[in-house]
Order: sequence, then C-alpha cells, then structure tokens
Amino acid sequence: MRDDTPVVLPSPAVYVPFVSGRYDVSPSLRGLGADFGNGAVDRQAFQFDRQFPAYRENKLRCRTERLSKYVLEAPGGSPLLAAEGARWMAGDLAEEHPALFSLIPEVDGWTLHCRLTGEDLRFTADGCLATEVRTGVQYASAWDALGCQVQEDLALVAVAPDGADSLAALHVCAPSSWRPEEKLGLSFGAVHAPVPGIEPTARAAPRLNRSIVSGKPFVRFVWGIAAAARLNRHPDPFSGQPLPDSGRAFDPKADPPFWLRVERQVLVPLPGAGGYLFLIRLYCYPGTEVRTRPGWAPGIRSALAAMTDAQLDYKGLTESRDALMEWLASID
Repeated sequence: MRDDTPVVLPSPAVYVPFVSGRYDVSPSLRGLGADFGNGAVDRQAFQFDRQFPAYRENKLRCRTERLSKYVLEAPGGSPLLAAEGARWMAGDLAEEHPALFSLIPEVDGWTLHCRLTGEDLRFTADGCLATEVRTGVQYASAWDALGCQVQEDLALVAVAPDGADSLAALHVCAPSSWRPEEKLGLSFGAVHAPVPGIEPTARAAPRLNRSIVSGKPFVRFVWGIAAAARLNRHPDPFSGQPLPDSGRAFDPKADPPFWLRVERQVLVPLPGAGGYLFLIRLYCYPGTEVRTRPGWAPGIRSALAAMTDAQLDYKGLTESRDALMEWLASID
C-alpha cells in the first residue's frame, strides 16, 4: 500500500572544504561516511533536501532545451556497466531512503517508485527502461530516468584492467562552466586538462582508478566562487540568460556579494562491471553566511591568497580576488 502522506525534506547539508585555507587539485579522497558534521546524511551516497523541487525543475528544463546537451551515453558504450549502475542506484535509493523510494522485484525486472516525483519506473532484468507509469516525462533510457529522480548529477566511468579510463555516460544538468558534450568518451587526464596543476593527479590516474574500482565508496569536494546561485552554468546558457562567465565576479554591492559553490563528489565502485559511478551534488551557500560561520572568512582568504595566477584565471577570479579578500578581511 502506497504512503500518500506529504514528504517533509530536511535543510541542505553544509560542507566547507574552503575552511582548510588551502586550494589544491589533489584527489583528497575520504571514505564515504567520514564525519563532516551532518550526521547520518554524511553516510548517504544520494542526499535529498527541501531544495529537491528546484533541482528537479532544472533537470526537466535541461531535457526540454536539448537532451543531448546534458544527457549522453557513448556510442556502443558498456551495457554491463550501464546495467550495473542502474541496479546499484535503484537498490541504494530504496535502502538509504525507504520513505522516498520503493523497489518492487518482478519476474522479468523491477519497478522503482519515487514518492517525490510520483513516478513508477519499470526496468528489465538487464537494467534497461521498460515502461513508465504515472509520468508525463518521456525518458530516453534508464540512465535518463534515474538521473531525474535525484539531486545529484551523474557520470559512469569505464576502467580497463590497466587503469585506463573513459567517460561512458553523463547526466549533468548543473555543470560549472563546462560542456558535457565535449567530455564524453574522454579519459580523466583529457577531461581535466584545463585545470591548472592537475598534471600529477592525471599521471596517477590509472593507479587511482584501479583502487577506486576495487575499493569502497569515496567522497571528495571541490569548490569555487560565483556571483549567482544558478544551478546550470553551462557556457551556452538557456535562451534569455546571461553568459555564466559574466556572473563569476565578486560584487560588494550585491546581496549576497558572492556565492560559494561546493561540489560533493561520491565515487561508487562497480567492480563486476569494470568501472565506477561518479555522483556530483552541488551546494550553493550565500557569501553573507561568512558573517556568522566561524572560520569561513579566514579560510577563503587564505585559499585565495594561495592560488596561482593560472588558478585564479581558471576560477574566474583574477579581477575580483583583491576586492574579495579585502571584503573578507573587513568581517574577520
């Protein structure tokens, strides 16, 4: 019997990688479940909060604009990896969030019911989307359907026995100034080539990939500064929206004067399929929170001071770094 009582979601979690006072691009992997001050939420691969409607609306709008701009699967792909990813997602959602998801086994597959969207998604035994019930959304694939039930963006990474990797699929509707279409099929090194200082990590990628596939889930964080809380910062914006790069500068007269854009990235091994699932959950915190959050202002200042010219340029902070540091110093 379905539970039709209203769903009450919690406030978003808070992650503050910037308070370390360092800025680097090393992997900095921690085991999923490490304590970051958010209680049981830190142990969850997928996180749901009261901002779910905004994330869902953004994903549906992206799909309406042009599906292949945000949701992609490599030609030929890896059917085994895609099926294993779908099975793991459905099982994890039902296990971690039983109040939100129900997984119903069937003779030739399974059905996933999502209370937040009201959708019943039926999958075949090999992880393909079979039919949809109670939804007006015409999903293109299992990958597409599952990606629209969660707040996270998704990627599937195929890993060869020697550690070589390639992006097998993407469901990314909140990119931070990059084009998903340009990354499909690329290796870690090629995907991250524009990132200043990434070379040591890129050289170690085969070893890291092997440890990810054979290990337990990991979590890591990246962060940046933007002038708007807009989820989708694709370089080619929706019609009528300004270019995202024009909104990356700090503006002391704005309210808030900037936003902290934090990505919580979870890496889930799929050893039986030779790859892993990569989850990207975006959090946006208004810069005015530094007034009441101990350690935020000095941590950001220290990190900004440590950035190289190339890193400042990559982050879009070359022109605003000094003014931002001055503003932060005024409230220390």
